[in-house]
Amino acid sequence: MSNVQRMTDKEMLDILRKLCFAYMMNDKLQIYTLEPLATNIGEELNRRGGTREMLRVFNQLGPIPGRRTLEMHWNGIGNWRG
Repeated sequence: MSNVQRMTDKEMLDILRKLCFAYMMNDKLQIYTLEPLATNIGEELNRRGGTREMLRVFNQLGPIPGRRTLEMHWNGIGNWRG
């Protein structure tokens, strides 16, 4: 598993976009693989700057399919409410 503490925004966004695409395609294997990483990314962003930092990165995803499912997946990380 990648060390999210060292990831750039771009690396995080690449993973989160892949997960959103997997949600849209209902690709269960990809979802199973990427969700733990997405959780770690959310936790790292929360550690860095709370909900504000999570939102800063989340908003960079833009209006892509699967985004709402990621929003729900992050529910409970810090003060994030999906």
